[in-house]
Amino acid sequence: MASKIVGLVRAALMKRAVRAVLAVGLVVSPAPSLAFNWEPTEKQFSLFPEYCKAVMSNYIDNRRGRWSIQFPRNMEKIEFWQRRVAQDWHHMHHFCKGIANISAAWETGLKGKTARDRYDAFRVAARELHYSFIRSDPDYPFWEVIGLKYVEALHGAKRRGEAHEVLARIIKERPRSKEAYRLGARLRRREGRLNEGITYLEAGLDAGAEAGGLLYSLANLYHELGDFANAREAMTRAKAAGMKVERLKRRLSD
Repeated sequence: MASKIVGLVRAALMKRAVRAVLAVGLVVSPAPSLAFNWEPTEKQFSLFPEYCKAVMSNYIDNRRGRWSIQFPRNMEKIEFWQRRVAQDWHHMHHFCKGIANISAAWETGLKGKTARDRYDAFRVAARELHYSFIRSDPDYPFWEVIGLKYVEALHGAKRRGEAHEVLARIIKERPRSKEAYRLGARLRRREGRLNEGITYLEAGLDAGAEAGGLLYSLANLYHELGDFANAREAMTRAKAAGMKVERLKRRLSD
């Protein structure tokens, strides 16, 4: 199944690569730069994962007091995350801006904003995350983290084909990444293509990804399809894999 998902986009990727070569010849250009003049709000900073707090507190504009709020710097945590993030550290401020925009996109409905506001937030997120993703590498420890957020932003920016292509690349490099398969299933669900969401989850199980979360998601999708027998079977397997299924069990019994 995993190879099937990768195969579905391989031809499209090849065509894009050929078009790119034809467009620019054989000259390989460096990745373009992207100006960074963003300042996180206090709320955005508080909601960051710990590595983004370290990245943004250590960013030059914060260090030099150029922002309206000067965020505290914990050098022990900064040095810890510099080691963990490794080669991706120098462009992670773009990643952090990107995930802040993803959060803003999902909040638009709560604040009375429009679908256009949500699209714009995802579009900015995709731009920032693209900047980080093309500077990362599958051998780097945060490549998958960056890539999955990039996929989410692309999809929200209505670039669904590109989102699934990038996701296929991540799955090819990380065939046992449960988060990649679960993200693929969520995106297909948003598109109303539940059977293809199930294909993602089954591909993850076939590839040997950690089963519990995949089975839990699988039970939910089968339930939405009205396939209650398969939903109950997936729930039983999820419980056997160590998942807490009380909430799911109540849903399936309704």
